[in-house]
Amino acid sequence: MKQNQKILFTLILITIFSLSSISAITSASLYDRDSFTVRAINYLALGSQITGIYDSFPVTGASVLYTFNQIDRSSLNEKQKALYDKIKNNLNKSANLINSSDGFSSNIQLPITFESFLYETSDNSKLKYYELNNQFKDISPWFDFRTQLYFSNNVFGYTQFAIKDKLNYSLSDEASNFDLNLNSLFSIPKGGTSFEIYQPYKIGISIGDEHYNFQLGKNRLSMGSGISGNFFIGDNFIKQDYFSFSLLSPIFSYTLNVTQFDQQDSSLNFASISFNGKQQYRVMHKVKVNLLKNLSLDVYQGAIYQVDSLNYRMIIPFMYVHNYFNFKDRKIISEGDEANNILGFQTKWVLSKSNEINFIVTFDQIQVFESGEEFPQAYGILLNYKRSKTLGDGIVNESIEAVYTSPYLYLNEKYDKNSDSSYTLNYNYDHIVGNNYGSNDEIGYSGYYYGPDTILLNYNYKYYDVDDWSLGSSLTLRIHGTKGINYNNDDNNGDIIDEVLSNIIVGTPETIISFTPNGSIKLSNNLFISSYLSINYIKNHYNDTSNDSFYNIQGKIKVKLNLF
Repeated sequence: MKQNQKILFTLILITIFSLSSISAITSASLYDRDSFTVRAINYLALGSQITGIYDSFPVTGASVLYTFNQIDRSSLNEKQKALYDKIKNNLNKSANLINSSDGFSSNIQLPITFESFLYETSDNSKLKYYELNNQFKDISPWFDFRTQLYFSNNVFGYTQFAIKDKLNYSLSDEASNFDLNLNSLFSIPKGGTSFEIYQPYKIGISIGDEHYNFQLGKNRLSMGSGISGNFFIGDNFIKQDYFSFSLLSPIFSYTLNVTQFDQQDSSLNFASISFNGKQQYRVMHKVKVNLLKNLSLDVYQGAIYQVDSLNYRMIIPFMYVHNYFNFKDRKIISEGDEANNILGFQTKWVLSKSNEINFIVTFDQIQVFESGEEFPQAYGILLNYKRSKTLGDGIVNESIEAVYTSPYLYLNEKYDKNSDSSYTLNYNYDHIVGNNYGSNDEIGYSGYYYGPDTILLNYNYKYYDVDDWSLGSSLTLRIHGTKGINYNNDDNNGDIIDEVLSNIIVGTPETIISFTPNGSIKLSNNLFISSYLSINYIKNHYNDTSNDSFYNIQGKIKVKLNLF
């Protein structure tokens, strides 16, 4: 970096650091999607008939506080007022360990978590790892050390060092019937280690105030109001390396998110720790407009690029990559095929107190006029209804969601020409991303978790006794065509465009019905227990009519102890 650039960068940091003094909830602090604060404020926002917290996660303290300040306490019932007062008190608490007068504060957490998972089938059939409820991203580290640092109101940093078992299997491998999150304690690895060595597990910095925010780090990401998943940025991995920039206001908000992945094809022998070679960059722009207090419109636009380096043109929001086609009159990779674009819209409407509708549509490739008869449309539709109400001393959350993803959503069937004039499908042009670091092979769709060629219907019911205990259940119907969730694991490359044009699901549909009761309890301020039991019925397993229908039961128990 040139000397004048270093001086300018230092001056910018000094200016940011000196903007304001410490506050209990800082503008730059970050909240996860599933945090109690976010869930509670969104519930109270529904009670005041306003749209909830900005749904690009991690979300900033400024966005959380803005939504909370918009809630009209007088419009709430008595139970909601009690929760409102509790949240207000939590937001006003100082950091746990240090709260000095020099504008610096810190928070340290040291949780230990034990998890046990098992599954059994009715006919001794074996499931693959990607079919389990207990996905690698959701397995807790058995030990981790977390720190949060606050410098003035405008700078927030966090780190998490964790001991977590390594992902030492492929998602298409047969799953073990019994598993623990601390297998690394009882195994003697033959070379290397049996636990995740890429540390910190999570790390990042957030700088900003109520008008802007900049984030740089490694964390779990999500963008959208879907329940079973999101089309644009899905929370499908244990971490995503990213930076983001946001402009925030009561009427208009804008977010740029850039995430780096390595190749999902392990045969390329590419490691995420390398800076050389082609890599995947997902660039996503989000524009949110609050049309009314209870009505908002979001526009999403972006692409996944397979390039040697990040180009400044990729982050310009007005460079809409509408001429990057997934399917044309040729399938051989050539110039212009290094991008796979996506466009989408989301409407959030709070119909009345405690009732909300979200409608999301995404377009990967659309054709008009004559071209619509030649190549397949690639799109997804998501509609959900959410309701929250008080019941006794607690809160009831209900939701219904319907999702359809067309067979070629996210896919970009481009072929490499081999030296013997044969062709090989190049998955690196799909919206399938991941990291092949070490022996870890965490691969999945960039957006909706179940991928293309899917129909999903879901109902959720959950009762929360504030944050002390919860009890709920979910019922889900999933139908997957041959281009569905396991597409990235199978060599399923047939030319089926004609079939796609005439069918909403390709090939023999695999049908899965799941019923999952679940619960959690807070035994003390430092001890938590949660569990679920999932009963699943599967027909036409792996899209094969010769496979008999069968049941499987999956269960998990989690015990978490915060040492301090």
